[in-house]
Amino acid sequence: MKKLAVTVIFLLLSACGASTAGEHHGEETIRVQGIVQVLHSGSRSETVIITDDATGEVFALVGEMAFDLTPQYGMTTSVNGRLTEEGYSVREDLRKIYVTDYAITDGEFQ
Repeated sequence: MKKLAVTVIFLLLSACGASTAGEHHGEETIRVQGIVQVLHSGSRSETVIITDDATGEVFALVGEMAFDLTPQYGMTTSVNGRLTEEGYSVREDLRKIYVTDYAITDGEFQ
């Protein structure tokens, strides 16, 4: 019974909030919802970014799935991933998210 209660609490905490953080193989995981934009589109410096609706923080999105989002720029998107130092961003001041999953939303966090 205690194990079930702990599991329920964990699931509730995981589902709350616009951004959640945890551990994934020693790296911080994050979930962000916001508008996707592309900097330097079509160039070798192309960078996909997302502005978190909850905090206003801008993140660079990296990894193969990040570039799948390029045609979705300007749309509200929910992104799951892990914070990383790897990958390229034209803006070096941005924290980077290695995208592991995403969903196009219509303003509602999924």
